[in-house]
Amino acid sequence: MPNYKESSIYKICCRNHNVSEIYIGSTTNFTRRKNAHKTSCNNPKIKTPLYTFIHRHGGFLNWEMIEIERYKAYDKRHLETRERYWIEQMKPSLNSCFPTQTREEWMHKKQMKADLEMASLVYQFITS
Repeated sequence: MPNYKESSIYKICCRNHNVSEIYIGSTTNFTRRKNAHKTSCNNPKIKTPLYTFIHRHGGFLNWEMIEIERYKAYDKRHLETRERYWIEQMKPSLNSCFPTQTREEWMHKKQMKADLEMASLVYQFITS
């Protein structure tokens, strides 16, 4: 069972400071989570937006995982609430899921994505 009293909030950022995109996450075991990210990033079968972006920008060795806060959480929900706080503060562009996201937020995000896809199709039609 995870020890939430020894939790961490972290960011993954590129060592190349011209790449400003970041990812925010949380864990109860920083070292194990870093190794899991490295393993997933180096697995060609895993094609999440985060790992795809990392691959396109130098691979995992060109990125670092930095602890931004040690946090004594009571449980998973409490840790996720703190992670959400940092997501709102730092506005990471590589997070595709947001902890404690409400149904309304999810629906809004889904609608925005559909609107962007439609605008892209209209643009392609107009310019071709």
